[in-house]
Amino acid sequence: MNRSRVSLAGASVVPAPAPDAGTTHRALPKTAAAIANPALAAFVDQGRGNDRVPSDFDTRVPSVREPSEIAAVIAVVRDRGDGPTVRHEAINLLRRSRAPELVPLLLELAGRGDEKAQFRAYVVQHLGENLVDSATQGADIMPLVDALRRGSADPDLGVRRQAFQSLLRYGDEGANALVALPLADARLNGLRDLIVHEYPADGTRRAEVRSFLYSASLDERIAAIAVLGQWQDKASAAAFADAAASKVPALRRAGELASRRISELPKLP
Repeated sequence: MNRSRVSLAGASVVPAPAPDAGTTHRALPKTAAAIANPALAAFVDQGRGNDRVPSDFDTRVPSVREPSEIAAVIAVVRDRGDGPTVRHEAINLLRRSRAPELVPLLLELAGRGDEKAQFRAYVVQHLGENLVDSATQGADIMPLVDALRRGSADPDLGVRRQAFQSLLRYGDEGANALVALPLADARLNGLRDLIVHEYPADGTRRAEVRSFLYSASLDERIAAIAVLGQWQDKASAAAFADAAASKVPALRRAGELASRRISELPKLP
């Protein structure tokens, strides 16, 4: 099958193959039968609804080994009738179990265009985590990279951010190209608060970061304050003080921390 390639921020992206006309994704049947662990049996039982992940679930069910257990957990992941959090926890369980079925399953899910944004973000998150694992183990990582590159073009900002972070950790050329852009570039909208943390502390991008100390975006403003605070940028002291006086808790904490770092600078004689 011919698969055309498109370019995204300098990186080559392989589009996911379109599903066959009329194809629907049907949930596999789930049953608690023949599962010895009662916590796992309750988890895969959809009849219990979406509120079936106790806070200590990873302790109660550290891993799955039996084929019937793995199949039941995979069915939870595939079932769009379950909530995103339940399906996310099922992926976590497969990951803890080092199930070889996980990567093909994630690639399958990444190719679906009809999943909700929250679950798409979870899938991209797990793709990134498995990219690191696969690279360490010498496995073929390009299917994972291509899926993440497609995620970086997702219509949902949360999915794009998750994909960008994963690609950046991998060292993807497209992600690095975005970091190299001027911080005010419109292509960085929604990503600036992530990108400023990638800047070197040598001062080469300091003026750009300062220009966002009063950004209308709270995330961008907090990120600029945090980074300049780490750099102990004395020229930003007034902006730090203004943030420390804010009624917005997250902004106030960022301003207070940055101000403390300025105060740690040695006093001139």
